[in-house]
Amino acid sequence: MKTISLVIVWLALHWFADATFAATSSPNNPGTQAPPCNIGKVAPAYTKSLAANTLANLAIVASTNYYTAPCFRAVVDFLIAPETPGPQPHPYEDFYFDSISNEIIDTQSKCTTYRQSTEIYLLQGNGTWSQKDKGTLIGTWSGNKCHFKPPTNQSDFRAKKYSPASGQSHYRVASTVTTGKGIVWGPNNQPNTTTATEANAVGLATPRQVCFAVEHAHSDNTQVVGCADPTR
Repeated sequence: MKTISLVIVWLALHWFADATFAATSSPNNPGTQAPPCNIGKVAPAYTKSLAANTLANLAIVASTNYYTAPCFRAVVDFLIAPETPGPQPHPYEDFYFDSISNEIIDTQSKCTTYRQSTEIYLLQGNGTWSQKDKGTLIGTWSGNKCHFKPPTNQSDFRAKKYSPASGQSHYRVASTVTTGKGIVWGPNNQPNTTTATEANAVGLATPRQVCFAVEHAHSDNTQVVGCADPTR
């Protein structure tokens, strides 16, 4: 009798967890839509400035507390100084953004499950944010080391060049970095749209700390450094 009672209690708890985890997961329930990610309402972890005479600036989000609904994004704002007055152009005031894990990716399992999504926004005069670029990075293991690059046929957001405006520019960079097999939460994939049974079957990826950087083009034409690759 005790065994039967324990089984009944276990089934009841399992059903309750499933129902609670996906309270609106019925396909006929409009509540199954993921809550919107309003990038304008996300509080940046840091706001950094890049002066015309400064080579670079970076910010480290050394916590995974950013990984919460509805955006699951680490966010850093960058204030870019206006172009220097005088004869145009000023090519070495052009700049590039970078973002990557701030945790060492030193095993093949971490590397081959590395997933990163990044978006770059510019604040418009009317107070709205306009997306200027987005991209994905994955890990490839070779030579006993992890290499980070976009999936095949996708562009690399780190290679996109930006130019200063006549006034100060306000950019917002948002990234999610995870390792491990399983579900990666994000604006289009939320806990309230996935049942506990599905999550347990697939597993959950592990969020990672994130490095963000902005850097001017180098006057000696050497390569932009940005964040250091997280490898030993």
